[in-house]
Amino acid sequence: MEKRQITAIIDYYSGGNKVESEEIVVLTDENGKADINIKIKGYDNFQIKVDFEGSSEIAAHRYESDRINIRSKTQQTLETLTPVFITVGSLIAIFAGYKVRNTLRKKRLEDRAEDKAHELLDIFKIDYLLAIHKTSGVALWKENVRGMKVDEMLISGFMQAIMSFMGDLKKSEDQIKEEAMVIDYMDYKLMVQDGQYSRIILILNSEPSSYLKEEIKEFSRRFEERYSEDLKSFKGKIEAFRNYGDLINEIFNFRLLQQYACSFSNPEEKLNSIERKIHKFIVEYQKIKDIDYFYISQLLPALIDYFDDISKNLVVATLLDLIDKGYLNQIEYIKDFESEKEIENNNECESDGWD
Repeated sequence: MEKRQITAIIDYYSGGNKVESEEIVVLTDENGKADINIKIKGYDNFQIKVDFEGSSEIAAHRYESDRINIRSKTQQTLETLTPVFITVGSLIAIFAGYKVRNTLRKKRLEDRAEDKAHELLDIFKIDYLLAIHKTSGVALWKENVRGMKVDEMLISGFMQAIMSFMGDLKKSEDQIKEEAMVIDYMDYKLMVQDGQYSRIILILNSEPSSYLKEEIKEFSRRFEERYSEDLKSFKGKIEAFRNYGDLINEIFNFRLLQQYACSFSNPEEKLNSIERKIHKFIVEYQKIKDIDYFYISQLLPALIDYFDDISKNLVVATLLDLIDKGYLNQIEYIKDFESEKEIENNNECESDGWD
C-alpha cells in the first residue's frame, strides 16, 4: 500500500484563548497506519486536528477533536480519590455528630440524675425542723426527724442573739431574708431562712447543698403565704400552725422517709432498661428478705452495691422515677415524725461521697 502523509496540528489554549500551535507530520506504513506521539504542554486544554492528504482510493479529509482538558498527575490522583474522601468525610461527620449528640444526651441525663438524687440525699441530712415567730421567739411547730433531744427555747434564743448581732453589723433586713444562713452549732449545721414574720431553722448533720438552700427559701415563702394573717396577729397561740404536713412533704419530700412496697406487675412496656433492671432487683429483694415493706434507706445501699457499674446518682434518680411512676407504693403517710420511733431507727443512710 502506498505511503501517504498525515499531518497533526495541536492547538493549546489557556484561559479560553489559543496560545500556541504545534504541527507533526508522519507517513503511513505499508498497512496504511501511522502513530503520532504528542508530548502535552502545560496549558489548560488542547485540540487536535489531523489532516489526511488522500489517495487514489480514499479522499482527503480532516478530523478535529473536542478540546481536551490537561490535568497533572496530582490532579488526576485527587480527582480519583475525591469520591473516597467524600465518603470517608461523610462517615466521619456522621460519627462525630453521633458522638456529640450522645455526649450531650449523656450530660443531660447526668445533670437530671444529679438533680433527682439530691431530692433523696438532702433528706438524710435533715435531723430537725423548727419554725419560730421572729418577734416573740415562740416555737410555732417542730419536726423531730431522728429523735434528737432539742431545747427549742435554747435554739430560739441562740438564733435571736445571732440575728441581733447581724443587725448590729448593719446587714439589711431584705438581705437577711434573701439568703439562707448556715451556722455551726456543736456537731451540727443550722440553716436559717428568715421571712417577714417567721424564721425557719433546719438542723443538719452535714453541709447543705445548693438545692436544700433553695428548698428552705421556697418553704419559708410558702409558709408565710399560707399563714400570713395568723403570723401578723400572733398572740402566742400555735394551734393555727398545725396543718403544715403537706407543705413539708411537698417541698422537702419527706414522703421518701415512709415505708414502701414494690409493685409486682409486669413493667416491660412502661420502663426503660435501667428502670426494668432496678425494678426486678427490688422485687427479688423483697421476696428474699420476706418482708411486706421496706425503707428507702435500707434498700439504697444494696442497690448501689449491686449496680456498681451505674453512677450512684443515676441509681438514686431511677429509684425516685420508679416511685413517681407507681412501681414503688407508699404504705402509709405519717404526719407526726416525732412520734414514730421506727422511722428514726430505719433512716440511717450515709450521704458521704454521693454528692
